[in-house]
Amino acid sequence: MKALAVYPQQKQFRVIDNHPEPRLDSPSQVRAQMLEVGICGTDKEIVTFEYGDPPEGFDYLVLGHESLAEIVETGSDVTDVVKGDLVVFSVRRPCHDPECIACLSGRQDFCYTGEYQERGIKSRHGFLAAAEDVGAFIWISLSGGPAVGWRAGLPVRFLETAQERRGNSEM
Repeated sequence: MKALAVYPQQKQFRVIDNHPEPRLDSPSQVRAQMLEVGICGTDKEIVTFEYGDPPEGFDYLVLGHESLAEIVETGSDVTDVVKGDLVVFSVRRPCHDPECIACLSGRQDFCYTGEYQERGIKSRHGFLAAAEDVGAFIWISLSGGPAVGWRAGLPVRFLETAQERRGNSEM
């Protein structure tokens, strides 16, 4: 599958054609089609090689940590989104330290260990690929109405895109 990736050791970034296709590895995951991906100053810093760490076993990091996606498949344990739902994915993933109370309580932005992972930034591929597989607890559904989006502080363009795709101006 195509993706936009940075190769930190080679100091290159480019479109690649052979990024692995996403698949559901557990019943708590979803597979999503990327619709919009934001580019920001963080991405600029990554493509100028200030930071950005590929996942273990890869020499490249797929960029993109701000996304709007449509669910295309859900694992059997997923009950809060269905195929066709629009979602925004969380960037930061919790560490696995059993002593890190922040990550254990779903507050990985306050991780005590620094061993968290971030999509498109640190140890996890980002969203600048055609599709993605994501752990089930890591999304905000936009299909529940506008309050979900506004409470989450979602960029207006994401909501406009959601409205356009749904043909609904009241979202």
